[in-house]
Amino acid sequence: MKACDISRDNLKNSFLKNYFKSTEFKVYPLPADASFRTYDRVNYQGKNFILMNSPPDHYNLAPFIKIAILLKDNKLLSPAIFQADEENGFLLLEDFGSISINQHLLDTPTTEKTKQIYSLIIELLVEVQKIECKPQDNLISYDLEILLKELELYTQWYIPYAQGAPLNDTRKYEFINIWEDVLNKLPKHKPCLILRDFHVENMMLLNNDGMSSIGLLDFQDAVIGNPLYDLVSVLEDARIEVLSEVRDKFLDYYLSLRHDISVHDGYLSYHILAAQRNLRILGVFARKAVRDGQENYLKYIPRLLNYLEHDLSHEALSPVRNWIEKNL
Repeated sequence: MKACDISRDNLKNSFLKNYFKSTEFKVYPLPADASFRTYDRVNYQGKNFILMNSPPDHYNLAPFIKIAILLKDNKLLSPAIFQADEENGFLLLEDFGSISINQHLLDTPTTEKTKQIYSLIIELLVEVQKIECKPQDNLISYDLEILLKELELYTQWYIPYAQGAPLNDTRKYEFINIWEDVLNKLPKHKPCLILRDFHVENMMLLNNDGMSSIGLLDFQDAVIGNPLYDLVSVLEDARIEVLSEVRDKFLDYYLSLRHDISVHDGYLSYHILAAQRNLRILGVFARKAVRDGQENYLKYIPRLLNYLEHDLSHEALSPVRNWIEKNL
Protein backbone atom coordinates (compact mmCIF):
# COMPACT_ATOMS: atom_id res chain seq x y z
CA MET A 1 0.00 0.00 0.00
CA LYS A 2 1.31 3.44 -0.94
CA ALA A 3 2.01 6.03 1.73
CA CYS A 4 -0.65 8.30 0.26
CA ASP A 5 -3.21 5.45 0.57
CA ILE A 6 -2.27 4.98 4.22
CA SER A 7 -2.68 8.71 4.78
CA ARG A 8 -6.16 8.70 3.22
CA ASP A 9 -7.11 5.66 5.29
CA ASN A 10 -6.14 7.59 8.40
CA LEU A 11 -8.10 10.63 7.24
CA LYS A 12 -11.11 8.43 6.45
CA ASN A 13 -11.07 6.79 9.88
CA SER A 14 -10.73 10.17 11.60
CA PHE A 15 -13.67 11.51 9.58
CA LEU A 16 -15.86 8.56 10.61
CA LYS A 17 -14.78 8.67 14.24
CA ASN A 18 -15.60 12.35 14.36
CA TYR A 19 -19.14 11.77 13.06
CA PHE A 20 -20.04 8.67 15.04
CA LYS A 21 -18.13 9.72 18.19
CA SER A 22 -17.08 6.11 18.33
CA THR A 23 -14.81 3.51 16.74
CA GLU A 24 -17.56 0.88 16.67
CA PHE A 25 -18.31 1.06 12.96
CA LYS A 26 -17.56 -1.39 10.19
CA VAL A 27 -16.41 -0.39 6.72
CA TYR A 28 -17.11 -2.51 3.62
CA PRO A 29 -15.53 -1.41 0.30
CA LEU A 30 -17.91 -1.22 -2.65
CA PRO A 31 -16.94 -2.18 -6.23
CA ALA A 32 -14.86 0.56 -7.84
CA ASP A 33 -15.32 2.09 -11.28
CA ALA A 34 -12.65 3.63 -13.49
CA SER A 35 -12.39 6.89 -11.53
CA PHE A 36 -10.20 7.87 -8.59
CA ARG A 37 -13.36 8.23 -6.48
CA THR A 38 -14.20 5.24 -4.25
CA TYR A 39 -17.11 4.29 -2.01
CA ASP A 40 -17.56 2.28 1.18
CA ARG A 41 -20.65 1.06 2.96
CA VAL A 42 -20.37 1.92 6.65
CA ASN A 43 -22.45 0.11 9.25
CA TYR A 44 -22.95 1.67 12.66
CA GLN A 45 -25.40 0.27 15.21
CA GLY A 46 -27.36 -1.57 12.54
CA LYS A 47 -27.72 1.41 10.19
CA ASN A 48 -25.93 1.73 6.84
CA PHE A 49 -24.28 4.82 5.38
CA ILE A 50 -22.25 5.45 2.22
CA LEU A 51 -18.82 7.03 2.46
CA MET A 52 -17.62 8.86 -0.66
CA ASN A 53 -13.83 9.07 -0.80
CA SER A 54 -13.06 11.77 -3.36
CA PRO A 55 -9.34 12.77 -3.41
CA PRO A 56 -9.24 16.59 -3.54
CA ASP A 57 -6.33 16.63 -6.00
CA HIS A 58 -8.69 14.97 -8.53
CA TYR A 59 -12.17 16.17 -7.56
CA ASN A 60 -14.02 19.05 -5.97
CA LEU A 61 -16.93 17.98 -3.75
CA ALA A 62 -18.76 21.31 -4.06
CA PRO A 63 -20.58 20.41 -7.35
CA PHE A 64 -21.95 17.17 -5.88
CA ILE A 65 -23.15 18.94 -2.74
CA LYS A 66 -24.74 21.75 -4.77
CA ILE A 67 -26.70 19.43 -7.08
CA ALA A 68 -27.72 17.11 -4.22
CA ILE A 69 -29.28 20.08 -2.44
CA LEU A 70 -30.85 21.40 -5.65
CA LEU A 71 -32.51 18.03 -6.38
CA LYS A 72 -33.72 17.62 -2.81
CA ASP A 73 -35.10 21.18 -2.72
CA ASN A 74 -37.18 20.22 -5.76
CA LYS A 75 -38.52 17.12 -4.03
CA LEU A 76 -36.40 14.67 -6.03
CA LEU A 77 -34.48 11.85 -4.40
CA SER A 78 -30.80 12.56 -3.92
CA PRO A 79 -28.90 11.06 -0.96
CA ALA A 80 -28.95 13.10 2.24
CA ILE A 81 -25.54 14.43 3.26
CA PHE A 82 -24.83 13.74 6.94
CA GLN A 83 -21.24 14.96 7.14
CA ALA A 84 -18.88 16.72 4.73
CA ASP A 85 -15.13 17.34 4.72
CA GLU A 86 -14.55 19.24 1.50
CA GLU A 87 -10.90 19.97 2.27
CA ASN A 88 -9.99 16.27 2.46
CA GLY A 89 -12.66 14.97 0.06
CA PHE A 90 -15.04 12.92 2.21
CA LEU A 91 -18.84 12.78 2.32
CA LEU A 92 -21.03 10.60 4.52
CA LEU A 93 -24.24 9.96 2.62
CA GLU A 94 -27.61 8.29 2.93
CA ASP A 95 -27.47 4.67 1.73
CA PHE A 96 -29.91 4.04 -1.12
CA GLY A 97 -29.26 0.30 -0.93
CA SER A 98 -27.80 -2.11 -3.46
CA ILE A 99 -30.54 -2.49 -6.08
CA SER A 100 -29.96 -0.25 -9.07
CA ILE A 101 -32.65 0.13 -11.70
CA ASN A 102 -30.41 -1.93 -13.97
CA GLN A 103 -30.25 -4.75 -11.43
CA HIS A 104 -34.00 -4.60 -10.98
CA LEU A 105 -34.47 -5.00 -14.74
CA LEU A 106 -32.03 -7.92 -14.81
CA ASP A 107 -33.88 -9.59 -11.93
CA THR A 108 -37.26 -9.22 -13.65
CA PRO A 109 -36.48 -9.22 -17.40
CA THR A 110 -39.96 -8.81 -18.87
CA THR A 111 -41.12 -6.49 -21.62
CA GLU A 112 -43.83 -5.06 -19.40
CA LYS A 113 -41.38 -4.35 -16.56
CA THR A 114 -38.94 -2.65 -18.93
CA LYS A 115 -41.70 -0.47 -20.37
CA GLN A 116 -42.91 0.46 -16.90
CA ILE A 117 -39.46 1.34 -15.57
CA TYR A 118 -38.35 3.37 -18.59
CA SER A 119 -41.64 5.25 -18.56
CA LEU A 120 -41.00 6.18 -14.93
CA ILE A 121 -37.44 7.24 -15.78
CA ILE A 122 -38.67 9.52 -18.55
CA GLU A 123 -41.29 11.04 -16.26
CA LEU A 124 -38.53 11.61 -13.70
CA LEU A 125 -36.34 13.23 -16.36
CA VAL A 126 -39.11 15.66 -17.24
CA GLU A 127 -39.36 16.62 -13.54
CA VAL A 128 -35.59 17.16 -13.36
CA GLN A 129 -35.84 19.43 -16.39
CA LYS A 130 -38.47 21.60 -14.68
CA ILE A 131 -35.90 22.70 -12.07
CA GLU A 132 -35.16 26.40 -12.36
CA CYS A 133 -31.41 26.88 -12.20
CA LYS A 134 -30.28 30.29 -10.96
CA PRO A 135 -27.12 32.23 -11.90
CA GLN A 136 -25.72 31.61 -8.42
CA ASP A 137 -25.79 27.87 -9.14
CA ASN A 138 -22.78 28.56 -11.39
CA LEU A 139 -23.44 25.64 -13.71
CA ILE A 140 -21.35 25.37 -16.86
CA SER A 141 -23.14 25.81 -20.18
CA TYR A 142 -22.74 22.65 -22.27
CA ASP A 143 -22.19 24.69 -25.41
CA LEU A 144 -20.81 24.32 -28.92
CA GLU A 145 -17.20 24.81 -27.79
CA ILE A 146 -17.38 21.96 -25.26
CA LEU A 147 -19.23 19.61 -27.62
CA LEU A 148 -16.60 20.16 -30.32
CA LYS A 149 -13.73 19.73 -27.87
CA GLU A 150 -15.14 16.39 -26.73
CA LEU A 151 -15.15 15.11 -30.31
CA GLU A 152 -11.35 15.36 -30.39
CA LEU A 153 -11.33 12.21 -28.25
CA TYR A 154 -12.68 10.30 -31.25
CA THR A 155 -10.03 11.50 -33.68
CA GLN A 156 -7.19 11.38 -31.16
CA TRP A 157 -7.90 7.95 -29.65
CA TYR A 158 -10.56 5.89 -31.41
CA ILE A 159 -9.45 6.27 -35.02
CA PRO A 160 -5.79 5.35 -34.27
CA TYR A 161 -7.09 2.36 -32.27
CA ALA A 162 -9.48 1.27 -35.05
CA GLN A 163 -7.23 1.75 -38.07
CA GLY A 164 -3.80 1.30 -36.49
CA ALA A 165 -2.46 4.71 -37.46
CA PRO A 166 -3.02 8.30 -36.30
CA LEU A 167 -5.16 10.71 -38.26
CA ASN A 168 -3.37 13.64 -39.91
CA ASP A 169 -4.14 17.20 -38.85
CA THR A 170 -5.94 18.04 -42.09
CA ARG A 171 -8.45 15.22 -41.57
CA LYS A 172 -8.93 16.18 -37.91
CA TYR A 173 -9.64 19.78 -38.91
CA GLU A 174 -12.08 18.61 -41.59
CA PHE A 175 -13.94 16.44 -39.05
CA ILE A 176 -14.33 19.29 -36.55
CA ASN A 177 -15.50 21.68 -39.27
CA ILE A 178 -18.15 19.21 -40.37
CA TRP A 179 -19.31 18.80 -36.80
CA GLU A 180 -19.46 22.54 -36.22
CA ASP A 181 -21.90 22.81 -39.11
CA VAL A 182 -23.97 19.89 -37.76
CA LEU A 183 -24.09 21.20 -34.19
CA ASN A 184 -25.23 24.58 -35.45
CA LYS A 185 -28.35 22.78 -36.74
CA LEU A 186 -29.42 21.95 -33.18
CA PRO A 187 -32.84 23.47 -32.44
CA LYS A 188 -32.82 26.22 -29.81
CA HIS A 189 -34.62 24.43 -26.99
CA LYS A 190 -34.82 26.14 -23.63
CA PRO A 191 -31.64 25.06 -21.76
CA CYS A 192 -32.19 22.98 -18.65
CA LEU A 193 -30.35 20.99 -16.00
CA ILE A 194 -28.44 18.04 -17.49
CA LEU A 195 -27.13 15.43 -15.04
CA ARG A 196 -24.91 13.88 -17.79
CA ASP A 197 -24.55 10.46 -16.13
CA PHE A 198 -28.29 9.85 -16.27
CA HIS A 199 -28.47 6.09 -16.79
CA VAL A 200 -29.85 3.04 -15.02
CA GLU A 201 -26.68 2.19 -13.06
CA ASN A 202 -26.91 5.61 -11.40
CA MET A 203 -30.54 5.19 -10.39
CA MET A 204 -31.47 3.19 -7.32
CA LEU A 205 -34.76 1.40 -6.66
CA LEU A 206 -35.96 2.53 -3.24
CA ASN A 207 -39.50 1.08 -3.31
CA ASN A 208 -42.19 0.28 -5.84
CA ASP A 209 -44.24 3.45 -5.65
CA GLY A 210 -43.95 5.30 -8.97
CA MET A 211 -41.15 7.64 -9.98
CA SER A 212 -40.73 8.66 -6.32
CA SER A 213 -39.07 5.25 -5.96
CA ILE A 214 -36.00 6.25 -8.02
CA GLY A 215 -33.00 7.66 -6.17
CA LEU A 216 -30.40 9.56 -8.20
CA LEU A 217 -26.62 9.19 -7.90
CA ASP A 218 -23.47 10.53 -9.61
CA PHE A 219 -24.71 13.94 -10.67
CA GLN A 220 -21.58 15.95 -9.82
CA ASP A 221 -20.88 16.69 -13.51
CA ALA A 222 -24.24 18.42 -14.04
CA VAL A 223 -24.37 21.29 -16.55
CA ILE A 224 -26.93 23.42 -18.36
CA GLY A 225 -27.78 22.47 -21.93
CA ASN A 226 -30.02 20.74 -24.45
CA PRO A 227 -32.84 18.72 -22.78
CA LEU A 228 -32.44 15.78 -25.17
CA TYR A 229 -28.93 15.00 -23.87
CA ASP A 230 -29.97 13.09 -20.75
CA LEU A 231 -32.57 11.17 -22.74
CA VAL A 232 -29.75 9.99 -25.00
CA SER A 233 -27.75 8.99 -21.91
CA VAL A 234 -30.42 6.62 -20.69
CA LEU A 235 -31.57 5.24 -24.05
CA GLU A 236 -28.10 4.71 -25.57
CA ASP A 237 -26.26 3.30 -22.58
CA ALA A 238 -23.00 1.60 -23.56
CA ARG A 239 -23.39 -1.06 -20.86
CA ILE A 240 -27.04 -1.97 -21.43
CA GLU A 241 -28.71 -2.85 -24.72
CA VAL A 242 -31.77 -0.79 -25.62
CA LEU A 243 -33.20 -1.83 -28.98
CA SER A 244 -33.77 0.86 -31.62
CA GLU A 245 -37.54 0.31 -31.81
CA VAL A 246 -37.74 0.66 -28.03
CA ARG A 247 -35.65 3.83 -28.11
CA ASP A 248 -37.98 5.43 -30.64
CA LYS A 249 -41.03 4.56 -28.54
CA PHE A 250 -39.54 6.18 -25.44
CA LEU A 251 -38.35 9.20 -27.42
CA ASP A 252 -41.96 9.59 -28.59
CA TYR A 253 -43.19 9.24 -25.01
CA TYR A 254 -40.74 11.91 -23.83
CA LEU A 255 -41.88 14.28 -26.58
CA SER A 256 -45.52 13.66 -25.66
CA LEU A 257 -44.68 15.05 -22.20
CA ARG A 258 -42.68 17.99 -23.56
CA HIS A 259 -45.28 20.02 -25.42
CA ASP A 260 -42.69 22.76 -26.06
CA ILE A 261 -40.57 20.48 -28.30
CA SER A 262 -41.86 19.42 -31.70
CA VAL A 263 -41.38 15.88 -32.97
CA HIS A 264 -39.16 17.17 -35.80
CA ASP A 265 -36.93 19.17 -33.47
CA GLY A 266 -36.88 16.42 -30.85
CA TYR A 267 -35.68 13.77 -33.31
CA LEU A 268 -33.13 16.15 -34.83
CA SER A 269 -31.65 17.04 -31.43
CA TYR A 270 -31.69 13.41 -30.32
CA HIS A 271 -29.77 12.12 -33.35
CA ILE A 272 -27.17 14.90 -33.31
CA LEU A 273 -26.49 14.66 -29.57
CA ALA A 274 -26.52 10.85 -29.62
CA ALA A 275 -23.95 10.76 -32.43
CA GLN A 276 -21.75 13.31 -30.65
CA ARG A 277 -21.98 11.46 -27.35
CA ASN A 278 -21.25 8.02 -28.79
CA LEU A 279 -18.26 9.29 -30.77
CA ARG A 280 -16.90 10.85 -27.58
CA ILE A 281 -17.41 7.63 -25.63
CA LEU A 282 -15.71 5.58 -28.35
CA GLY A 283 -12.71 7.85 -27.86
CA VAL A 284 -12.86 7.52 -24.08
CA PHE A 285 -13.02 3.72 -24.21
CA ALA A 286 -10.19 3.49 -26.73
CA ARG A 287 -8.07 5.73 -24.49
CA LYS A 288 -8.83 3.57 -21.46
CA ALA A 289 -7.72 0.48 -23.39
CA VAL A 290 -4.63 1.90 -25.11
CA ARG A 291 -3.29 4.36 -22.56
CA ASP A 292 -4.58 2.91 -19.28
CA GLY A 293 -4.54 -0.80 -20.09
CA GLN A 294 -8.24 -1.18 -19.21
CA GLU A 295 -9.16 -3.42 -22.12
CA ASN A 296 -12.45 -4.49 -20.52
CA TYR A 297 -13.99 -1.33 -22.01
CA LEU A 298 -13.45 -2.67 -25.52
CA LYS A 299 -16.36 -5.10 -25.09
CA TYR A 300 -18.78 -2.16 -25.22
CA ILE A 301 -17.54 -0.84 -28.56
CA PRO A 302 -19.77 -3.05 -30.80
CA ARG A 303 -22.87 -1.78 -29.00
CA LEU A 304 -21.71 1.83 -29.36
CA LEU A 305 -21.14 1.28 -33.08
CA ASN A 306 -24.66 -0.12 -33.44
CA TYR A 307 -26.06 2.93 -31.67
CA LEU A 308 -23.94 5.18 -33.86
CA GLU A 309 -25.20 3.58 -37.06
CA HIS A 310 -28.75 4.43 -35.99
CA ASP A 311 -27.77 7.96 -34.90
CA LEU A 312 -26.07 8.72 -38.24
CA SER A 313 -29.12 7.55 -40.22
CA HIS A 314 -30.68 11.01 -39.85
CA GLU A 315 -30.15 13.14 -42.96
CA ALA A 316 -28.66 15.96 -40.89
CA LEU A 317 -25.77 13.64 -39.99
CA SER A 318 -24.96 12.57 -43.57
CA PRO A 319 -21.76 14.70 -43.74
CA VAL A 320 -20.48 12.96 -40.60
CA ARG A 321 -21.48 9.55 -41.94
CA ASN A 322 -19.67 10.22 -45.23
CA TRP A 323 -16.52 11.39 -43.44
CA ILE A 324 -16.41 8.27 -41.26
CA GLU A 325 -16.90 5.99 -44.26
CA LYS A 326 -13.93 7.64 -45.99
CA ASN A 327 -11.62 7.56 -42.97
CA LEU A 328 -12.29 4.15 -41.43
